[in-house]
Amino acid sequence: MDKEMMDKLLCKAVEKYEISVTEKMLKKVPSQSVYETLKAEGFDYAQLRNKLYSLGNVLEEDKKKKSYVTAINGGIGKANPCIVLTCMDKDTVYIDAFAPEGLINQHTAKKVVESLKKVLSSR
Repeated sequence: MDKEMMDKLLCKAVEKYEISVTEKMLKKVPSQSVYETLKAEGFDYAQLRNKLYSLGNVLEEDKKKKSYVTAINGGIGKANPCIVLTCMDKDTVYIDAFAPEGLINQHTAKKVVESLKKVLSSR
């Protein structure tokens, strides 16, 4: 799944679940989201779900599309919420994340994606 499609789905999720996001912030999702892909080696859809549950709150699950919307806290003191869209096909996991940043950019989405990739890569 390409970044443009993931960003559209992520915008809908951010709008649906993010309480503190303004219309202006929603427009920033495509340019400020963090998109990564990861080879799904050694785990399946059920294991992906379990690993997501270990990191945060799974808000939405679509078994047909093999996708999840998860809220994972990051930033200083893990106080900044990040909405993460995760989709899986036969051999790839697609990750797209967005976190609203305040005056000091903590790079929350990037750090959350890095921690997610680390957890997914571990056995």
